[in-house]
Amino acid sequence: MNTKMSTKKIVMLIVGIIVFFIVSNITPPEGLTVESMKALGVFLCAVCLWIGDVFPFFVTCLGMFCGMVLSGAVTFEVGFMGFSSSIYCFMLGAMGISVALTKSGLMRRISLLIMKLFSPTFKGQSLGLIVTGLIINPVVPSVTAKTAMMMPFSKGVADA
Repeated sequence: MNTKMSTKKIVMLIVGIIVFFIVSNITPPEGLTVESMKALGVFLCAVCLWIGDVFPFFVTCLGMFCGMVLSGAVTFEVGFMGFSSSIYCFMLGAMGISVALTKSGLMRRISLLIMKLFSPTFKGQSLGLIVTGLIINPVVPSVTAKTAMMMPFSKGVADA
């Protein structure tokens, strides 16, 4: 079974590369440029890699950024401008805190506490998440950070 999975991954990798070369070498229709066709080719290649689960999702995303730059679809500054802003550092920190809270077991303990206070039904879980959101809302000012923290918390409540 493992051999079939790796064969599927290899096939999807080859299909993705072929799709990239075909699309990026098509004469662009009116209104598009050669760079836009290269960007479309990189994107379709990434879609093939996601479908085949060739690499983890984040690796394919980073590869897509690199593919856009290497193919000449965008400049390096444009391709990686999202990583040079202060929000990237903030998000990285918020996600790091979320991982630490999850791996340490604190999220599980909080989830169990919430489940004690509210019924274990869907309505009770939803009400517990709403109340938790109301508590976290004034404490954490960034919407992005709140989202990063609530995702593992919601999973913990659902698992509990």
